[in-house]
Amino acid sequence: MAFLTEKYDNDISKGTTPPNKFYALAKEHFQITVRNDYDFLNSVKESIRFFSLDLPQEIKEIFIPYQDAPVFWIYESPLLTQIEEFMRLNFAKGTYGELHKSIKENYTKWVTTKLKSEKDYYATTTINFIERDIIKHNFLKMILKSVILIYQGSFFNPAQGIELLRNSAEIIDSLRLNEQIKSELKYTICLYIGFAHLKTNDFEQANIAFRGAIDVKPCGTTAKIYCALTEIYREQPDLTAFFLKEIFEYDRQRLALAIRASNSGMFSYFFRNCFICNIFHEKEFGRVTDIIEGILTEHRFHESDFMELNKGKLENLKNKKLDEYYDEEIKKAIAFIEKMFQNYNTCTNTLFYSIYGDLQGKLGSIAEAITENVKKKFYSEVREKLSNYEVMIKDNVSAEKHLHDELEKFKVRSKENLEEMIKKLNSSYEAEKDNIEQKINDLSKYERFNASASMSTNMTYNIIVAFVVFFLGGIAGYSNRLVSDAYEFN
Repeated sequence: MAFLTEKYDNDISKGTTPPNKFYALAKEHFQITVRNDYDFLNSVKESIRFFSLDLPQEIKEIFIPYQDAPVFWIYESPLLTQIEEFMRLNFAKGTYGELHKSIKENYTKWVTTKLKSEKDYYATTTINFIERDIIKHNFLKMILKSVILIYQGSFFNPAQGIELLRNSAEIIDSLRLNEQIKSELKYTICLYIGFAHLKTNDFEQANIAFRGAIDVKPCGTTAKIYCALTEIYREQPDLTAFFLKEIFEYDRQRLALAIRASNSGMFSYFFRNCFICNIFHEKEFGRVTDIIEGILTEHRFHESDFMELNKGKLENLKNKKLDEYYDEEIKKAIAFIEKMFQNYNTCTNTLFYSIYGDLQGKLGSIAEAITENVKKKFYSEVREKLSNYEVMIKDNVSAEKHLHDELEKFKVRSKENLEEMIKKLNSSYEAEKDNIEQKINDLSKYERFNASASMSTNMTYNIIVAFVVFFLGGIAGYSNRLVSDAYEFN
């Protein structure tokens, strides 16, 4: 665990002697000893190597300590690398390229030298080179000059430094920079404005500046640390507690991310460079020792044999000889958990306690992944056997479909045949009906069916019959008279 340092001897902490209990918390909860040989520059170099990796922007913040803030602009952070590329393409051409290089070199020497006389010299030289630069939109030179005005005694002018920082922010807004770079620059500028106010003990304005930084970058944890500090000066313990909880949770989330990624190097870096430990850099946090203790104690509750129990679970899992079901992710996760048990088996760090649930969840996810792979294997075997039945089912379904189609076709054909037959019958009936009607209409053409002819014939017959009857009647009358007369004759 990297040692923290109680190294600030400035206006905001003079006259304050933190109680031993405050430093005892660092020893009890983080196993660290506050000492005077902490090398921030080397810590920054380690951070640069780590943050060269492709990580989410939310977790890539490097803590910028108030007293060592000038160091931020001399190491090749991802932000400064992108700024330098922008400068090279836009402002650092020709003779101005050499001027920019001279500004950087002298600023770096001003930051790194320990001798007061050399600091004065390099500060003066840097400002002289900056004033020779006539490019109005060179925001980087304005930032570097403002840092010297805030931190160099011989040029101490925080008000002018703040003005330069605000002007640089306006210039950044007007340039065609990547939005992410703009946001990160604005966040950093807000931090330095806050630092300038701290230099003059203007804690209200410092608090406003740090809150502005959080508005720009809600996950900005450096700003939250100094917000918590200024809330102490403003006598707002509830707000101090709020920001301290946010800082601790940020550290916990970073460790949880490393656990999910099964990355022991990432976990080690986050663990050794946790933000919450930086509160011990400031003596004024000693005034809220009880609040800090309360926050840390919340995470001390755990099973005393947690590590041994879960180590045993992992061993039992490995003894089941399920290696054939291990994929690369499972192997990586098992190696990560084993390294955790090996390196932190006896760790009593409160931050480590806070991620016990995440470690247990990781172990559970390994078991679930193995179970899933076992299922996949047996399911594949079952699926292989079922595939034969699937072929049969498919064939039967196809046959059924074929029969169904044939039946439908038969129905259609039967319906068509029936309709055709009905149509033919109807046609036949119509023809027969027309024939009968035609015959009926033609009846008058036949003499026997002709009414007038029949009438004429009947009348003729009647006349003949009447004549015959009349004639016969006449004959009969004469015959009767003859006989009668003969009788009379006799």
